[in-house]
Amino acid sequence: MTAFPDLAPAASAGAFGFGMVIAVLGSIKENLSEILGIPKDRIARWLSATHVLLIPLIFIAGLAADMWGARGMLVAGALLAGLGFFGLALAREYWTAWLSMSVIAAGAAAFNAGAIVLLPHAYFGANAASANLGLVFWSMGGLTAGSLAPILLCKLESRRALSLIALICLIPAFFVTLTPSETFPPRADGAALSAIWSSPMIWSLALAFLLYCPMEGFLGEWASTYLTQLGFSERRAGLFISIFWFTFIASRLVAACLQYYYIRDAEPWVVIVLSCLTAVGVGGLAGTRERLHAGLWLILVALALGPILPNLIGIIYRHFGEGEIGASYGSMMLLGGAGSLVMPPILNAYVRHTSLRKAFRIPTVISILLAGGSLALALSR
Repeated sequence: MTAFPDLAPAASAGAFGFGMVIAVLGSIKENLSEILGIPKDRIARWLSATHVLLIPLIFIAGLAADMWGARGMLVAGALLAGLGFFGLALAREYWTAWLSMSVIAAGAAAFNAGAIVLLPHAYFGANAASANLGLVFWSMGGLTAGSLAPILLCKLESRRALSLIALICLIPAFFVTLTPSETFPPRADGAALSAIWSSPMIWSLALAFLLYCPMEGFLGEWASTYLTQLGFSERRAGLFISIFWFTFIASRLVAACLQYYYIRDAEPWVVIVLSCLTAVGVGGLAGTRERLHAGLWLILVALALGPILPNLIGIIYRHFGEGEIGASYGSMMLLGGAGSLVMPPILNAYVRHTSLRKAFRIPTVISILLAGGSLALALSR
């Protein structure tokens, strides 16, 4: 394994860059509406379409990372993201804005795939500890940009703010290019996609990812509303949601340490335990009517939910070799992510037709199903 200090800045910058780009995309709805003079709901549909486009782009970027190396993908991600935001700053027509958003999505995908391929060489080797630590920077990028981007967009004129964001997107490229090229892993011959897709492991991982995505998305969208229905003020509910996300990040950092020093080569079993804890936490949220208990259940869910995705990535690191990680990760995102697009509308429709309390039972069931699917992963190794 490459020495920890050599590649860590480049990998961390790439993961941070992905989180940053996604968070900024979620913050520019009002500014794009102002620049282009079109309704916010149309901009919202464009942003949703951009997130859908991200799924196949990550798959393509994963294949490219295996063929051309993580270094080139991270530099390409910075250049594409910067070019896309600069294009938005100059956009005056609908088609140029949509093209710029597509370029931003391509940059985010390159950041994502490049960082995922590089993490085992930058941190603790091919295990979930590396994925946990890498996704800490991914989440930190999202929280930092999600907090600072609205301030920047409010203080500056929209086009100037987007131009400044375009320059900020180039910063990860400096970390990558300042890292000596010989420290990056040599390019390996990419595996045939048919060989990866014929593996039962990739289909099990895709199913697990399909079940994971709706849980995180549902909690991120509805947890604050549910807390206010229980009697929290909007300010207090917002405080608990902030605690939720900081706990979510901290759980990945703690998991990185525990899984490096104490719990090695047990990623599927870790997912089983965490899924069961998530089911208990979400079930507690659905059943309680006490405000304090709801906050404590929410924190338990954050502790359990945070390390699940890194452990799925850790299984990829252990099961697939050099030249296969990007394609395997991209396949998991493509197969599982495409399927998970169906779940959020179903959950939202269920909320509207019943109640939010009853809707929280669905993530509980999904957590149990994820535990069962992870058992299949553990037994198939």
